[in-house]
Formats: sequence, C-alpha cells, structure tokens
Amino acid sequence: MGGLYGVLTLWTFQTYQAVISLRRNNALFYPHMNTAITLLIELLILFFVLALLVWAVSEIFAIYHAAPFVASGKQITEKMLDLGGVSNGKKILELGSGDGEVCIQAAERGASAIGIELNPVLVLFARFRARRRGVGKHCVFIRGNFWKQTFPADTDVVLFYLLPQILTKLWKKLERELRPGTIIISHAFKFPDREPEARDGKVLRYRL
Repeated sequence: MGGLYGVLTLWTFQTYQAVISLRRNNALFYPHMNTAITLLIELLILFFVLALLVWAVSEIFAIYHAAPFVASGKQITEKMLDLGGVSNGKKILELGSGDGEVCIQAAERGASAIGIELNPVLVLFARFRARRRGVGKHCVFIRGNFWKQTFPADTDVVLFYLLPQILTKLWKKLERELRPGTIIISHAFKFPDREPEARDGKVLRYRL
C-alpha cells in the first residue's frame, strides 16, 4: 500500500501506546490536564484510523479498476519525464497520481500537471506536497476514477504505472479523447500488440 500507509500505521500504534502509558502515569500531570491531553490524542488517533480505513478501501477498489499505489522512485520518475520530453510549457496528465511526485517534478520543470487519483488520502497528501515544494499553482490533483473522467484534449504527455490487463481498454480511451501525436509513457508494462517507439529500461514510450 505504499510507504505512507506504513508510516501512518506505525504512528497510530506508537501513539496508542503513548496514551496507555500516559493513563498509567497520572502523577505526571494534573488530573484535568491529563484528561484533556488524552482526549486530544484519542481524537487524533480516531482521525488517523478513519484515514487508514479510507485508504484501505480506496486501495482495494483501485486494484480492480487500475492499480494500487506503488511509488515509482526518483530514478524511474526522472526517466519517465525525460523520455516524455517533459519541459517548460508542456501539459501532462498522470493516471493514478499517488503521492503526486511525478506531477510535482513535471511542474518543477515548468510543465502544467494534472493528476487523477482514486484515493482521497493520497490526493490531499499530493496537494500538500505540491504546495510545500512551491508548485501548487501548476499541479491539479483530481480525486476520482480516471475511467469516468474526460481527458484534456490538449494534453502533450500522459504518464502512468498501471496494471497490464487494463492497457488495451486504456489505449482505446486515449485514442478516443486525445489528439494524434500525444506521447504516452508507461512504466513497466507494454500495450498488447503494440511496440514502443522508444524505451529506457522499464520505461516505455508510445505515440498516438
């Protein structure tokens, strides 16, 4: 489910242990202060538990519709952007944008980026990261199922890391909604019955 899921799970468990320890050591605080602090921590734990549940449900749903979130890594992300010719003024679309790293790096190169992601927790996280990196105005993250979205017709480059069984269906949607010449970048998986025009390791480039 990705590194962020593991961090949240570990944080929740450790915080729960801290609450138990706090309750066992009431002498460390005045009673009213102890109650307020433990209540606040319990509310935070509840928030993160709900976030984890939303995450889990979204990831299960994603497995059947596209792919679960797996970060591509810095080297692969750079290869995808390089092979796609992503540079200043380009308009890119990422399907299954996850934590937003691909879109953020594209925006740092001067591109305008749109990411479509099913998981609402990841969408919020990606928006936060984009603002923190100073490219929030150049990245748009949409919470939704990309099968139900109409892709912007002026897109220059489409990037994704999706399961191979959906690629035939995806190619038809890309051809239907995007202009000829649009660059398609796939990490790891080939389109059936189509040869890429270029590749760099596991990164493949196609063109409509």
